[in-house]
Amino acid sequence: MPLIVLGFFALQIDRANIASALTTTITDDLRITTNEINVGNQLLSLVIFLFETPSNMLLLKIGPRVWLSMQIVAWGMVATLQAFIHNYASYLATRFLLGCLEAGFIPGSLYLIGSWYKKNETRVRVTTFYLGQNFATATSSLLGAGLLNLDGSLGLEGWRWLFLVDGLITVFIGILFMCLIPPSVGGGSPLVSLGKWSYFTERESHILRQRVILDDPAKAYDHEARVKLTDILKFSRKPKRWLHVLISLSAVCAVHSLITYSPRILRTFDFGITESNAFYSVAPFSAMILNFLLAYLADRLGYTAPFTLFAVSWNIVAYACLIGLKNYAKWTGYAALIVAGIPYSAVQ
Repeated sequence: MPLIVLGFFALQIDRANIASALTTTITDDLRITTNEINVGNQLLSLVIFLFETPSNMLLLKIGPRVWLSMQIVAWGMVATLQAFIHNYASYLATRFLLGCLEAGFIPGSLYLIGSWYKKNETRVRVTTFYLGQNFATATSSLLGAGLLNLDGSLGLEGWRWLFLVDGLITVFIGILFMCLIPPSVGGGSPLVSLGKWSYFTERESHILRQRVILDDPAKAYDHEARVKLTDILKFSRKPKRWLHVLISLSAVCAVHSLITYSPRILRTFDFGITESNAFYSVAPFSAMILNFLLAYLADRLGYTAPFTLFAVSWNIVAYACLIGLKNYAKWTGYAALIVAGIPYSAVQ
């Protein structure tokens, strides 16, 4: 579980660091506008959407350890190369490649979690997984606050240092993931062991496999699973699935722009570059607490819907406050922005 969270951490720092970069001179250096930044971000999201299913079909064929490890290392290399982009075309190219390589990592990781744990154990694990996202967003802001001060060192702008360091961190995490992740459910010999040792005894491996199969017999055939067109059509005919899609859209659509531009918005409140990035980290750190609390209560009470409704309602009220506030004071605006950035991941 820690390795999967670490992988999500790597994914999110490479997505979130554009927010910190926007507090610097990146648009001037690349001779692009914020609208063109938006085009690049939307391109990344579109490519992820298009490649999500093919990516997970490959995961089922190749296996989670190999495929997810390859993804992390590959997008980490592209994220590193962002430090050397010089115009709009190269910016779009790296966004496109990041989308291709990041696609499917989140559902693939959730599939891996579901393979190892029983149904009644997954809620807290999924929440823990998403805590990696919150922690990465917060850490990305704090890293930005520090790394952007390297502006001018070795002839590189601060935002180039940010992309370079974040990308290299991701490559390191990918190699660590590849070396340490177990090969299969109950399989305890990671790549680094060279088959000489295992995380589990034979008895423990047997128990790990049987407990999830007894909970859900279909998991006995997960290694034979193949996604067919009929499976996709069957999935799309279930109204409950579309309700989940709409709930996710309600959480994600508005907040993506908010996350991307919050540090830049804080700059308009007369905060400095370092302050803007450091102060924004309060939102994702607070989200970690809220997510864990709601997941704990949902597990104890056996109901998820009321807590999802609470998070959605929080979103609606917070965005309404952002729209309604006019000519607010510096710290009032900061507080409103932070409160609006807290609950979105709890919905997911």
